[in-house]
Amino acid sequence: MGDEARSEGFARRRGGNPTTHRTVAVLNHLGAHSPSTVTEVALALGMPKSTALGILEALQDEGYVVRLEARGPFALGPEAIRLGQRALGHLNVRTTLRPAMEDLVREFGETCNLGVWAPDGKSVLYVEKVDGVRSIRIAAWVGKSNPCYCTAIGKALLMHLDGRDLEAYLDRVAPLTAHTANTITIPGVLVEHLAQSRERGFTVDDEEHEPGVRCVAVPIRDPAGQVVASLSLAAPAHRLPAPSWAPVARRMAQAVRSHCAGLYTTDLASGDGGAGP
Repeated sequence: MGDEARSEGFARRRGGNPTTHRTVAVLNHLGAHSPSTVTEVALALGMPKSTALGILEALQDEGYVVRLEARGPFALGPEAIRLGQRALGHLNVRTTLRPAMEDLVREFGETCNLGVWAPDGKSVLYVEKVDGVRSIRIAAWVGKSNPCYCTAIGKALLMHLDGRDLEAYLDRVAPLTAHTANTITIPGVLVEHLAQSRERGFTVDDEEHEPGVRCVAVPIRDPAGQVVASLSLAAPAHRLPAPSWAPVARRMAQAVRSHCAGLYTTDLASGDGGAGP
């Protein structure tokens, strides 16, 4: 059977977009049988050898597979491994951090939220929430997405992006829309604000997303040091004045250390965190 006929047969068997199905099939094969030669991939998946090679080379360009020698077999690359680690982290971070969140709610009586990057690459997705015992209404619930640039929980994800990634993010969300009178809408001001947040190890939403609501947030790092989530404490503005921000952030860091030692960390040690905003 010729390459064209085999390719059409592959598409018919799977339906939908054939290129997408072939690419996913190649990745799945390498996940179970790594390393594999082009011939082995093509035979295992019933696709033309030329198609398998094209997919493997495209994946190689993006770092999802690597070729072990000039004309040798292919194996999963660092980007595929990194993607899998992030997925596992998102599954584990909720259950692992929940006890720390409950401790913080018991201590402060305020609402605690956990967020990760939303699939759109522009927003923070709330994946866990522990409601405070003190009354507050905030526009956040599990499954909800909010902008990163005007929320503390989102800025905690932004503050460690390198210059190129941060610039790409700003391009995606431009223009920065004002949600309140305090929202930072000038990109250069936001960049400076994030740099200051990075230095002190935490960030703040000072009534930037919702009038009357303040939040303090810290980034959450996995064992490899990657920022995989962010943790915030939200309260009415009058219950979270500026002098309390650094002590609250330090206490959040302590709660994470207490419950997640060896799994997740923050940027704050017990003595870190300045008193200023």
